[in-house]
Amino acid sequence: MPAPWHRQPGETNAAWRGFQVYRDLGVDRSALQAYRQRYGNPTAEHAAGYFQAWSARNDWVQRARAYDAYQDELARIEKEKVWRARAAEQAADTWQIAVKLEDKMRKMLELPLTTQEFVDNGRTVIIKPARWTMADTIRIAKQVDDMKRLATGHPTTRSEVNVNGSAGIAGIMATADISKLNPGELDTLRTLLEKVRHTTNDDAE
Repeated sequence: MPAPWHRQPGETNAAWRGFQVYRDLGVDRSALQAYRQRYGNPTAEHAAGYFQAWSARNDWVQRARAYDAYQDELARIEKEKVWRARAAEQAADTWQIAVKLEDKMRKMLELPLTTQEFVDNGRTVIIKPARWTMADTIRIAKQVDDMKRLATGHPTTRSEVNVNGSAGIAGIMATADISKLNPGELDTLRTLLEKVRHTTNDDAE
């Protein structure tokens, strides 16, 4: 069977053209609006009887609603594509920044931390210490690690919550088989895990 918003078996040419106009009017559509547009009669007060009969016989209302839902789904899918592309672009940018920051950190580590003095071709060369500490490089290293984790979709923090003295949730989820859960059960599981995560973070503070 064709999709509800396509021409149906037994639907006449005239009825099909009428439905196309009705369908494309949008969610605020009406048979009268469709009739006016289809026949170029903007002042008509009522749709003709045959036009209303086509609407009832061919279930225009439900077919148009199905079309609206279909269009909404297409729009949602397209929006997801856009945001996936943006996320990929952001991840690539984050990775590049992390690589540059890491390179900068490596160059910092090559610089002396104390004043150095040596003779080069009869000249005394003095190299002053860099204006940074090892704590600075540790912070940069942590930032680089966090940025690379974000760029590759990995968490930037690790935590484990014990449940009644048993193995932590992280361990349970690592071995759990959730393939048999239905969409509703998966949503419930996500909600519970999110609640536990927030509760743990609050306790840590």
